[in-house]
Amino acid sequence: SLYRKLGEYYLKSDNKADALRYFEMGLKEDPTNFEMIKTTLILRIDMERFEGARALAAEAKDIFPAQPIFYLLNGVALNKLKNYSEAVEILTFGLEFLIENPRMEANFYQQIAVSYAGMEDKERANEYNAKAIKILKEATK
Repeated sequence: SLYRKLGEYYLKSDNKADALRYFEMGLKEDPTNFEMIKTTLILRIDMERFEGARALAAEAKDIFPAQPIFYLLNGVALNKLKNYSEAVEILTFGLEFLIENPRMEANFYQQIAVSYAGMEDKERANEYNAKAIKILKEATK
């Protein structure tokens, strides 16, 4: 779509605000476009529009229920909004859809660690951070 092309142009020019505006217009036209949803989510998180990111990620999970990226981004937004227990629930559920992607798996564990740290459960936060580090070390061997 034209909006997506404009969004990509502004993204390449490092103008995130205009890029986000065009991707959001593009989503109104094509609300089930996987790449546009993903890019819009990442931009909303980058620009600290966490409530908008949370809402879009929740919709995206309904459209693409087996795509772990949307669970991860939903978890990130929920952590930023300090909804830690909901974040753990969604991140843990999203892990079930992950297949052979150590970097993303590590990201899930890092976000779960953020959630537990937010709930002041240092032991579990450390446990999940350790899992993330272990996976990343194995992935870079």
